[in-house]
Amino acid sequence: MSALGMKAPLTRSSSKRNGLQGVNTSLREELEGLKEMCCSQNRTIDELRDTLLQRATVTHHEHYALVRRCEKLKEEIERCQTRGGDSVNKAHELEKQAIQQQLLALRADGEETNTLLLKTRADVAECENTSAHWKQSLISPERPKHFLRRNSLAAKKKLQYATGAKQGGRASHRKLQ
Repeated sequence: MSALGMKAPLTRSSSKRNGLQGVNTSLREELEGLKEMCCSQNRTIDELRDTLLQRATVTHHEHYALVRRCEKLKEEIERCQTRGGDSVNKAHELEKQAIQQQLLALRADGEETNTLLLKTRADVAECENTSAHWKQSLISPERPKHFLRRNSLAAKKKLQYATGAKQGGRASHRKLQ
């Protein structure tokens, strides 16, 4: 075979290789963008965790309401003690109910915080899975370009959704449910 006959297949192979290298470069850039989004998501999680750990367990309004309720219960106890008998038991029961209400409020707050953290962890795991998928896609450049782009768009939407839900805080979390 002549040198001229070998030149055409060599040119086609070089063009195909150059095209695949371009796609590979583009995918690497997208992967870097996804990695940055994952890092941002991790920072958001850390900020949320810090905020939740520093947050008071009961708001000032709730605290004031509980203090006021305790004062009323103490007054009721004093009145009951002057009456004696079953009234003392009633006062103890009222005090017990007030404490149970406070515990229920604290439990609900803790459960909401836990749910938010679990959802955030799931979003980060999904982000990491997507990143791993992209790394695998970069290893095998023979995959069709449209398939990779479709997966890229889906991953970006999921990350944007997850990032938006975390930045929106509890209000966004409640809307999503």
